[in-house]
Amino acid sequence: MLITCLLIPRLSVSSPFGALLIVVALAFVNSKYWDAALFFSVPDHFTTRAAFLFLTNGLIFWILVKLLPGIEVEGILPALLAPIVFTGVSLIINRYGDQVDWMAILDYVIQTLKTLKGYFDHAELQSRLLNATQLA
Repeated sequence: MLITCLLIPRLSVSSPFGALLIVVALAFVNSKYWDAALFFSVPDHFTTRAAFLFLTNGLIFWILVKLLPGIEVEGILPALLAPIVFTGVSLIINRYGDQVDWMAILDYVIQTLKTLKGYFDHAELQSRLLNATQLA
């Protein structure tokens, strides 16, 4: 879900636990309504039933986002696109995930976050020093 939020504008994660909660709730709801065979047949022929299920899935996602904390959405279009993008990202990760060095990616993300934290800490320190010199 985090990757989906990075790919879709106006869709953001406010807490990782909330994002996990949304994924679990969406999986539970979709297990009752979503037909996986229909998803795989969509590229061959886009039927009215498929369009209705895509719209329903987007509406369910939008309702879950509004009810549960963790993900914020601005508008209905990102809510309609999010389940489709999430499914596509999940399929790609399931297919190619074993070929990715996830530890290297995690190390890169951690180093980037440390660099950003250092930058913001340094900028905040400079701002405080500037304010202190202006007051004196």
